[in-house]
Amino acid sequence: MPSKDLSTADWKTYRNEEYGFEFKYPNNLQYLVDNRWDKYALMLWDNTNQVLFNLLIDYSQDYKQSVQEFVEQMNSYLTEYNKQASPKITIISTQTTSINGRVAIEQQESIDTVPGKSIRTYFKQGNAMCSFDIASGYANEKGINQSEIDIYYQILSTFKFTN
Repeated sequence: MPSKDLSTADWKTYRNEEYGFEFKYPNNLQYLVDNRWDKYALMLWDNTNQVLFNLLIDYSQDYKQSVQEFVEQMNSYLTEYNKQASPKITIISTQTTSINGRVAIEQQESIDTVPGKSIRTYFKQGNAMCSFDIASGYANEKGINQSEIDIYYQILSTFKFTN
């Protein structure tokens, strides 16, 4: 969780009517939307390209299982992946949380070739599976710091479903 409460009063609001959500994000972040391959992806980064937040909504199939069941299935796939491939991904922690009153699962992960950790929160919007993450190694080769983690949690705290 965040180490301090960040004010979001002067943050921008991103709203998506089609998928029924909105959230606030810091003014210094830019976003890019990619809506190909039956997935909706929104990436947020700063002007140094060092902080990267990702929101993914997968509507390629009708997810009937719960978020918990989905994460368990993903972790099972990850176990098999780690037996055969590199880099190795390690789950550091998993906990149940909520986003705007809906059940969510947060996982912290590490990748053996990248410094630091990644944080990913899974949740559902209708029958679409969603994830929001802050990750080391994509644009952020130095790892994520506490300030960036605080921003991650503050963005999540403003996430609202609008339908």
